[in-house]
Amino acid sequence: MNKKVYLWSHGFYGNENITKTLIKNYFNLSSGVLLYGNYAKKIMIKHGINPNKLKVIYNSINYELTLQIRKHLNTSLIFYNIFSNQEPVIIFVGRLTIIKKIRSTY
Repeated sequence: MNKKVYLWSHGFYGNENITKTLIKNYFNLSSGVLLYGNYAKKIMIKHGINPNKLKVIYNSINYELTLQIRKHLNTSLIFYNIFSNQEPVIIFVGRLTIIKKIRSTY
């Protein structure tokens, strides 16, 4: 169809076995790949992916800045005042996958 197709991916993690590496070579079929960091780009180049197709976009938080903000956070009664909730509250943004190692203690 003569259409450009770009993939947005984590790319390679560095622990792929031979089967996963072969499957992930579909990246070569795309017009380009948008990646989250240079680590994946280096690994993909090592595995033969065309470096001209790889673009790092850094779609992540600024860890150092958010760390400084978190150091100055105070506790709040908002959940108790609004919802009468005295239980711990966790807000998670992301995919709930095994690799995130999120476990319930209940």
